[in-house]
Amino acid sequence: MERWRLLGEKSPPRVQRSGHELTIRWRLDAEGTSELEALAASERECCSFVTWSVSRQDPDTLLTIAADPGRPEGLDAIVALFVAS
Repeated sequence: MERWRLLGEKSPPRVQRSGHELTIRWRLDAEGTSELEALAASERECCSFVTWSVSRQDPDTLLTIAADPGRPEGLDAIVALFVAS
């Protein structure tokens, strides 16, 4: 959680949810993007009930988290973490 908090301090996340998919955007430098990729890799191990992918859409770095379309409530707790920060 501390690493997520520090990433949010570098660039406040902008959160958008659409159904079973959550997209979080940051303006990150190369170091911040590497940290986001490492965090997503860790989350894939512990929270495999959703998918975690990192991509670029200049000037933003995006984290997309997707739940099973039939179970969008799988994102509820994750959304709360990013909205609270």
